[in-house]
Amino acid sequence: RGGYCFILAGAFGALLHTLNFDVMLLSSNVSGDPPTEESWGNHVVVVVRIDDDLWVADVGLGDGPMLPFRLPIASPKGTKLTWEERGWRYAVEERPHGLLWRFTHHPGVGSFPGFELDLSGRQNSPPKGPAAEYWPMAEALAVEANCVAEAGCESEPERLSMMAPLFVSHHLRYWLDPTSPYVRSGVVLLKRTKDGVLKLRGFRLWFINPGQIERAHAIQSEARTAATTNAVDQQLLREATDREDWLQLVAETFGLHLRDLLSAYELDVLWERVSADNRCFKSDDAIY
Repeated sequence: RGGYCFILAGAFGALLHTLNFDVMLLSSNVSGDPPTEESWGNHVVVVVRIDDDLWVADVGLGDGPMLPFRLPIASPKGTKLTWEERGWRYAVEERPHGLLWRFTHHPGVGSFPGFELDLSGRQNSPPKGPAAEYWPMAEALAVEANCVAEAGCESEPERLSMMAPLFVSHHLRYWLDPTSPYVRSGVVLLKRTKDGVLKLRGFRLWFINPGQIERAHAIQSEARTAATTNAVDQQLLREATDREDWLQLVAETFGLHLRDLLSAYELDVLWERVSADNRCFKSDDAIY
């Protein structure tokens, strides 16, 4: 059914656990460099141990890596690993202090600058910033999850994700808070392909790849006019015409058959939001 990192990482971690992988769900943040303290815990990362190596399998990053990448933990401190994946350039390096690693997205192209990963396990520390007010509720849910875990009713990754109050605090904030970027950004669907990213925002389906964005940015920097910017940024594949056409587009492109997943009332509420989003997005043609 989709979702953001807390939902996707928990589900993927549970799958890997059933396949007998050694799985950890670790605290992270998606932010600039250096990150702000209040951003810690706004992202959760699936890390898998295979022999003496640690692999990051992050399924909650939209246009992030499609393939797992290895943390070079045996390399000298400060070693930076860079690689390219289907036109996207990525890097990861160990921070000088603690057990911190920094992942850097394709500069000037990725939809986020990067994230920092903490291997020391700070997921039981209270958050700062907007997520702090959800900490008491998160602790209560953690107690409930512990009771479920003692009964042996959940898989280990699901227990881990629920028992870490830091994760739950940010999840509750993202899910419930009117100021949450996910609540404010509306209904957005992303899917990686072999050549780029498909993004459905409102009624519009875009295709995005690094080369297109870099060329667009280069032209925009020369032209610096709103008309040119809009013309360059539009990599539009299709625009849905009505509710049925939008539902068909979602099913065909993203494999989400919403009529089977949602009640009639939920579909009505969803369509109202998508329609409202589309009216707002029409005045903002930027891809990201």
